[in-house]
Amino acid sequence: MGGGRGRGSHVADFSSMSNLADAYRNIRTNVSLLSQATGKQRGWVISSAMPGEGKSAATANLAGAL
Repeated sequence: MGGGRGRGSHVADFSSMSNLADAYRNIRTNVSLLSQATGKQRGWVISSAMPGEGKSAATANLAGAL
């Protein structure tokens, strides 16, 4: 985290009712439901076409939500 061209990473406060925190909680719920439906745990790849597009921040936020 923190290597993103000086912009800094934003980790969502998951105790809040912000739109960002709610979006990551929604992803958490969908992943949980998918895992229950298929009976399989899956790995994820976070990628982008260009550097500095928020991969580290997205990864940190997903980890916080899970």
